[in-house]
Amino acid sequence: MLTAHLCDDDPPHRLTVRLRGLLDHTVAHELAALVVLVSEALADRPDVSELVLCCADVTQCDLCGISTLISVRRRADAYGARLILRERPARVDRLLVRTGTAAYLGALRESEPTVRQP
Repeated sequence: MLTAHLCDDDPPHRLTVRLRGLLDHTVAHELAALVVLVSEALADRPDVSELVLCCADVTQCDLCGISTLISVRRRADAYGARLILRERPARVDRLLVRTGTAAYLGALRESEPTVRQP
């Protein structure tokens, strides 16, 4: 199961989405819903210049999850917002590096610590 929660305490230029659960092929319909949620939220907030995905509670990520993150990045680009992945579990970081998508997906920020998990 994947849940996505829009945070309402952000400054006007930032939209934060907190992700919890699986970011993999077993929840394909929820991954598609995430892309729609982000698209609608960005359309409703033309002032947003930063789209932050908080990944601290992501328990699993596979190539379907990476594909979804790429789709989210494309939506952010279309609305003029920069995608930032925050609080990434180590397993997500490893997959981003192995797939060569870390930089493209805004995950190479040294000032943003990752959540270390075994």
